[in-house]
Amino acid sequence: RDFDDPHIGCPLLVTASPVFDERGRVVATIHIAKDISELKKAEQDRLALQTQLAQAQKMECVGQLVSGVVHDFNNLLGAIIGFSDLILMAEPATSKVCDNVKQIKEAGLRSATLVRQLLAFSRKQVLDMVPVKIDPLIENLTKMLNRLLGGEMRLDFHLNSGDNVILADPVQMEQVIMNLVVNARDAMPDGGSITIRTTTIMLDEKQAEHLPGLNSGQYIQLTVSDTGLGIKPEDRARLFEPFFTTKGVGKGTGLGLATVYSIITQHKGWVDFESEFGTGTIFRILLPIDRHHSQMIDGQREDTVLPTGHETILLVDDEPLIRSVIRKLLDSLGYKVLEAASAKEALQIVDLHHETIDLLMTDVVMPEQRGTVLVEHIKNRLQRIKVLFISGYADERIALSGILIPEINFMSKPITLQKLSKKVRQILDDQEN
Repeated sequence: RDFDDPHIGCPLLVTASPVFDERGRVVATIHIAKDISELKKAEQDRLALQTQLAQAQKMECVGQLVSGVVHDFNNLLGAIIGFSDLILMAEPATSKVCDNVKQIKEAGLRSATLVRQLLAFSRKQVLDMVPVKIDPLIENLTKMLNRLLGGEMRLDFHLNSGDNVILADPVQMEQVIMNLVVNARDAMPDGGSITIRTTTIMLDEKQAEHLPGLNSGQYIQLTVSDTGLGIKPEDRARLFEPFFTTKGVGKGTGLGLATVYSIITQHKGWVDFESEFGTGTIFRILLPIDRHHSQMIDGQREDTVLPTGHETILLVDDEPLIRSVIRKLLDSLGYKVLEAASAKEALQIVDLHHETIDLLMTDVVMPEQRGTVLVEHIKNRLQRIKVLFISGYADERIALSGILIPEINFMSKPITLQKLSKKVRQILDDQEN
């Protein structure tokens, strides 16, 4: 018999054997009690590992599914967003057509966000790590967050992390904050308040021991708290599971908090929560301060005037739809565009126009020849040419291409007019590129 006796203080395995006399009657019993604390602990560890393995397998399966379709999906989104941008440039801002197209573009951008969420929690998303100051990043989200919340909820900020810098992907960090705020909003159907705080803390070795994956040192602490319904005890263990949601049918994907957890762990951080049902919830995030970087690359502000140019760009992409929309976007910015559907066509164009081509813009993954190989061939003929890689893939296939290093220019699909105009002008103006 296996039982825990609170008076003994440890779990015991007790076996009982009868003792018979010469007539076969039971005259006594022998009881043997064995401390099975270690066995119990081993069993709990085994169950925990099984749970972790099942979770990892679930994430891997979904990740494989997502990464398998994300290239085609990003190409389609690129066409939706790109052609929307072209119509918005041509139509008066006050026209009904313009308003409808804005809604189409917004739907495309939201779809792209959903793809990033799926990739993030499955750890298939390629991170663009740069020095980031968290307080300005949050401040730049203020208008968007207030639009999400509407008029029935109050949003307070107490941002005190100063000039401290973390090494992070700004887009992914925005996603974390947005997901936590949306989660807080949904926990307050009758209204309430949300508070976002940042500060710096120092963890000593003893404190770090209790926070998996963290070392001692300085951290930025980000908290998002709400006055909502709180989390039921039976839901707490599953809160960061992908596809787990406490919302009604059709009201949640179950990816929000799973995405937060995956992004933060990829950033070598820590996330947890405190909640009492009926009294609200606090999500707490720790991110290591990076002392090697003191400047922030602010990719959040959008200028109203798009940078333009007159240079010649060779565009190489095997997808006719994407090639068409990117060419038209570049045309609208004033550039002369030469198109190629394959590496072979690109090399033929280089032979004819090599003196006038200023920038090669090429897809990374193409059927006959990868973009990286094409660049090597073109560089042998035209050493001064500048290069911009583009891709609808966002997983290890891109990382293995060797283009995700600071010296290489890369832009992921879907491509917006704003992003394209800035990136192309930056590369062309860079004297060291």
